[in-house]
Amino acid sequence: MKILWKDYRKIGQRFVTQSAFSELNSISGYTPTFTTADEDHDGLISFSKLFLSYYKDPSEQQFVDDVFEGDWRHWKNFKESSVAGEIYKTLRQQADEMLVGDAMKKVLDIAFDDNNKNNLQALKFIIDGKTSKTKEKVGRPKKEKKEPEINSKDLLADIQRLKQ
Repeated sequence: MKILWKDYRKIGQRFVTQSAFSELNSISGYTPTFTTADEDHDGLISFSKLFLSYYKDPSEQQFVDDVFEGDWRHWKNFKESSVAGEIYKTLRQQADEMLVGDAMKKVLDIAFDDNNKNNLQALKFIIDGKTSKTKEKVGRPKKEKKEPEINSKDLLADIQRLKQ
C-alpha cells in the first residue's frame, strides 16, 4: 500500500524525520503524515501500525518502497535520528518478535501433525531450543587475567627517583 506524504519529505538538503509525526512536529506550516499513537486518527497514519504491518519484510525493502518512495537515504536518516530512531528501534524489536512468533507457530503445527514427515525434526527443534538455554557452557574455563604484583622495593625506588 503506497503512502503519500501530506507534505514534502525534504527541506533543502535535509530530510524530514521527527516532524513527520504530528506530536513531534517542530516545523511551522508543515503538515505531518504520521502519528505516534497506536491507531490512525484525524487523517494521520499510525506509524507503529503501518510499520508492524510489514513485519514479514525484515529487509524493509517493501516498506521503504511504499512509505519513502524507495528513498533509502531518507529511510536511513529517519531511523538514525534521535526521536524517530528510538521509535524505530522499539518497532523493529516488536516486528522481529512477531516474526519469530509466527515461525514458532509453524514449527508447532508441524511438530504436532502426525501426518507430517518432518514432525520429529520439529519436535527436536523445540526440545533443543528449550534445553540449549539452560545448558552450561562446555569447554575449558577461561583464565582470568591477574594484575601484576607490585614490588615494594621497586615502588620505593621509583618514589625516591621522582622526588629528585
